[in-house]
Amino acid sequence: VDAYSQAWEYSPEIQDVHYRLGMLLYRTGQLKQAMEPLRQFIITQPDSIHVLKAMGEIFISENRFPEAIDTYNRIREIFPEELDINIALAESYYQLKYYENALNVYKDVLLFDDENYEIMIRMGSIFNELGEFNEAELIFNEAINCTIPTMQMYYQLALTYGNQGKFMSAILAFQEALLLKPDDVEIKYQLGVAYMEVGDCNIAAQFFEEYVAQNSNDEIAFFLLGKCYFETSDYPAALLALQRANGLSQNDHRILYFIGKSLSGLDEELDAARTFREALKIDPEDPEIYFALGKSYYKLNKNKKVKETLDILNMLDRTMYNQLRSEISGR
Repeated sequence: VDAYSQAWEYSPEIQDVHYRLGMLLYRTGQLKQAMEPLRQFIITQPDSIHVLKAMGEIFISENRFPEAIDTYNRIREIFPEELDINIALAESYYQLKYYENALNVYKDVLLFDDENYEIMIRMGSIFNELGEFNEAELIFNEAINCTIPTMQMYYQLALTYGNQGKFMSAILAFQEALLLKPDDVEIKYQLGVAYMEVGDCNIAAQFFEEYVAQNSNDEIAFFLLGKCYFETSDYPAALLALQRANGLSQNDHRILYFIGKSLSGLDEELDAARTFREALKIDPEDPEIYFALGKSYYKLNKNKKVKETLDILNMLDRTMYNQLRSEISGR
């Protein structure tokens, strides 16, 4: 390398020196240093494919995706069916969120490599990003039916079903993914979410418990776990999970709301009312919190506070106002 560097310094016009120095630096992993001699060489030899490939790889390594796209498109004009070039081009588009461009290139790849299931998975994830869930479902199922399915195939298909509201199908796909990777807590988390969506909070709680055992700083997971226990009327367990969530995210009025609801479920109405008031300091216009607060005041026989709460609720949500009036009047 030193000899070529000296030759380039003394005779920068010699293209062979540019080429040899650039490629030597590239092959020895000195990508940043390789770029300038390669760039000098390509000025006079614009169709040198292996130099363009090297430059494209360097651009990607430096996250210079627009330049990578230009470089790979130049190669693609000469060799339109070269698999590695097309994949690198599509990936560069993907990194820039040029999803339609990436899809078009991936579709071209499948024309001459129709069993590239990794490409199918990537296309499915792009369809999900674009909200084209039917297309995503079709391509994931095609990949699963045409090869030995992987965990990632089932996982992505399950997410696609979830995006469409097909939660039972999502559960089945997540379960297949879990069979292939039984210790994956992300799959267990998603199963918890899916079981919540179909109303089976007992099973959902089991999956969330396994998840938080390894992710003790995830306030959303603790919040969902608390909601599951609340829905099954296990108020002590709900409080433990929700208080853990509140400790991780202390300005979330929804967490405080469910803490208050759980306290109310335990007939601890004074603490419930205090918690609802704390939640209203964060979001003073949430009608659900006023509704719950009004019920707590009613149970505490604080009639003046009930009336004040009803007046506010009447301005925020007439339907909930009527519902609370009906409940506390016994009608």
